[in-house]
Amino acid sequence: KTGEVTIEALHDVNFEIEKGEFCVIVGASGAGKTTTLRMLATLIKPDKGDALIDGSSIVTDPNGVRKKIGFLTSELKLEEFFTPNYLFDFFSELYGIDPAERDERKRILFQKFGVDEFAEVKVSNLSTGMKQKVSLIISLVHDPQIIIFDEPTNGLDVITAKVVTDFLQELKAEGKTIIVSTHIFSLIEKICDRVGIIIDGKMVLCDTLSHVTAEMTLEDKFFEVRDYIYENPTANMSQVSEEMEVPIQQIKKWVREERLAFSKDSGITISCEKCGKPILTGRFCNECKKTMQKDLSKMYGTENKVQKSSTKDPNGKMRFLKN
Repeated sequence: KTGEVTIEALHDVNFEIEKGEFCVIVGASGAGKTTTLRMLATLIKPDKGDALIDGSSIVTDPNGVRKKIGFLTSELKLEEFFTPNYLFDFFSELYGIDPAERDERKRILFQKFGVDEFAEVKVSNLSTGMKQKVSLIISLVHDPQIIIFDEPTNGLDVITAKVVTDFLQELKAEGKTIIVSTHIFSLIEKICDRVGIIIDGKMVLCDTLSHVTAEMTLEDKFFEVRDYIYENPTANMSQVSEEMEVPIQQIKKWVREERLAFSKDSGITISCEKCGKPILTGRFCNECKKTMQKDLSKMYGTENKVQKSSTKDPNGKMRFLKN
């Protein structure tokens, strides 16, 4: 036993996605996106609550859920000793796919992603982009109607990422229900119908893209909010939310990510995640940061030193931390 503190990864997450919708889950690193998707894919069993995937419970009928979904995440690796051809046949057999149907589907997918030339090459000898393509293909051997992809373009070059994005568009056109986590604004705005925002383990907003952005791009809306705060340094979150027609949860998300900060007089409402002390931006207050740094130093027996930084503006105005 290590005496580690239990962390609540998700709390009271509640949202609905209609059949045939393309939903994108966004949030800062550690917000709970991957945990949410892994629960939906039945890789993690929730301590409380349940989720229904086309009527099947992730708690009481996980096998029924797995038959209906295709799941992809960069952290689940294919066995590198085997070839794409062998892996496709192996997983097709697990799903009980007819050999004739399997061979035709393999031919189509391998040609579409250029895997046919590497069908008999061991996974260990494939490039990063080709490994991702093979992983994507394997997740779809059974032609699922519900697709759950966790950061499908993460770590890929621009060409391979476009191939994946174009394929997602094709799947949407076929009427598939798709749930994807990503940080790429262009992907969100290009093909998604619904956006879910997770902050600190809570789904604070899940609505259609048009309602979230008010007919603007998500990125443009962010910069519009930033400019408004610069011109109105004493405005608090509620005022900004009402004036700019942006959900206050989205503004809090940008503050948590340290993309925005307010002045002390603005009535900022976020608090340190560790002690609850009011802070201007980020996730932890300076005192808690120092404490955590000392704990890490003791754990690893090192004297790690972090250069101190300040978000205070000498003029008392909001300061931009990141573009």
